[in-house]
Amino acid sequence: MEMERRNALNIFVISTLGYYHSLLIADLIKLSVPPLIHIFTSPENTLNELTMDQLGIDMIVTDTELPIQFGRSTLLISSFPTKKELDNLHSRLVDMTN
Repeated sequence: MEMERRNALNIFVISTLGYYHSLLIADLIKLSVPPLIHIFTSPENTLNELTMDQLGIDMIVTDTELPIQFGRSTLLISSFPTKKELDNLHSRLVDMTN
């Protein structure tokens, strides 16, 4: 019997406080995301359309309003995400995978 395969979701985390803070937020997110979620950050702490396409990014998680949304779902969180914000992210990701 063949099991149903789900596609992985790719999210990109970027912070106004820099790359290391993006890594901190990514680590916090990893604690609450369902399986099959890949989290990316960038040492340059920048976004560009080519990178978004190459990585197949489905959602951007950020602590700032982005000037360009890149046609992807964007979740605005605080620089130090609360449990409620992480729970909200988890719910959105679960909805996206179903």
